[in-house]
Amino acid sequence: MSDYAQLKEQELSVTADELEASEEFPPKPDERYPSFPDALRQVERFDPKEKCINCKKPGYYYPADKAYAPGHCYSEEGKREFQSISSCCEFCFDHMFAEPEDASV
Repeated sequence: MSDYAQLKEQELSVTADELEASEEFPPKPDERYPSFPDALRQVERFDPKEKCINCKKPGYYYPADKAYAPGHCYSEEGKREFQSISSCCEFCFDHMFAEPEDASV
């Protein structure tokens, strides 16, 4: 999978292809949802006007255990925060506020 800087720049469909090839994406929450890579392609085609202020990708909600791609909001709280307060997707938020690697290891 690409690094954060590259993911911010590449098309969501390219990220979807990478996720599919690696098989590292969240399971479908239920049958109403497409697979996560297919959801990314749909978001790219639809191109919602609400964009993340950091990665500039459209924001979208897909329940998961973590953020898998730019624009991804995976929790109800993150979705509400994106839509009403920060306009920062959980993918970018989690990257910006990640715990620094332990330098002593």
